[in-house]
Amino acid sequence: MKNKNLIISACLTIALLLIMACNKNENPENKLMEQRVFQLNNMDKYGAQQVYESFSIACADLQEVTEIFSQTINQENLTIVQNQWKTVGKLFKKCEFYDIGAVNSNYIQYRIHRWPIATAVLQDTIHGDTPISTDYIANLGSHIIGIGALEYLLYETDIENNVVSFQDDSRRLDYLLETVRYLKIKADEMQTIWNNYSPDFVLATESRISGGQNQMTNVLLAYLEETIKLRLGKALGEETGGLIDHTLLEAPLSNTSLDFIKSGFEEWKVYFSGDFPNSVDNYGFDDYLIALDSEPLVTTIYSAVTDCDVALQQLVDLNTDIINNTDKVNNLKDAFQTLAVLIKTDLASVIGVTITVNDSDGD
Repeated sequence: MKNKNLIISACLTIALLLIMACNKNENPENKLMEQRVFQLNNMDKYGAQQVYESFSIACADLQEVTEIFSQTINQENLTIVQNQWKTVGKLFKKCEFYDIGAVNSNYIQYRIHRWPIATAVLQDTIHGDTPISTDYIANLGSHIIGIGALEYLLYETDIENNVVSFQDDSRRLDYLLETVRYLKIKADEMQTIWNNYSPDFVLATESRISGGQNQMTNVLLAYLEETIKLRLGKALGEETGGLIDHTLLEAPLSNTSLDFIKSGFEEWKVYFSGDFPNSVDNYGFDDYLIALDSEPLVTTIYSAVTDCDVALQQLVDLNTDIINNTDKVNNLKDAFQTLAVLIKTDLASVIGVTITVNDSDGD
């Protein structure tokens, strides 16, 4: 596998050099194509590949600590599992930015995290009589497996009662173990799918819908619109006539909904700027806009990003803030909305991409 990756990397480098050589002294569109290659290569190598690897490792760690917990069921070990679950959840919020191309067409991320969880169905499944195995979990609906189901199992009640529930119910423990094992399988599968697809992604410099930059732009917008409508809007009562309900947040039982939003937005910012960890050239959307003589738009977008950061800093506990500090939560939603408009209209117009995100998109 390592040799295969080295060969792919070498071929990719040669292809990039050929593109750059052919584009010298040619028309502006060819020059822009060269810039898109820089951006896509940067995202693939330092964004997608690194995030998917980190997520796979985190899932392996979650499996390890869960196995330990299954042998010694106590509060200390359950706390360790809960903390590792949070790490996995926050990393998945970064993975969502790379749900494009072959990964998206395989719908694999739906098998990893889809919310809200159908808790009644989950309970019925646990209390059934079919032996619980990894294969059994693999054949269940996405609404009762994955990260969301694990949150329910790990945080349904206070930690003391949760320990007792695992001690008294072997099927509940089996469901936890096999769901974690299945999660690791899907994490590895997702990483493999991307690694096989990445050479095609980097060379997808066309401006049509299938182009890499086009897909990336839609991902930027999708995160913002899903946060506005689903991660905040539902709990704010926008579908229920203003009836606020914190249980409609993404991760209310563990009270990590805000952490999930923050983790996603941190990835949004590096996705836009290209400033991925360990990146050599940090080429991102901002650099591409500057190449199009649209530096004022870059300044405007970064100003909107700062407003989002400020609004995020005003929140501490989304479970209670959404009730006691509703104005601050609405301020965050409005800040994201302003940024979404800039991406959907200004950015898309300047770089010439097609927006495919719509109101029905979401988790």
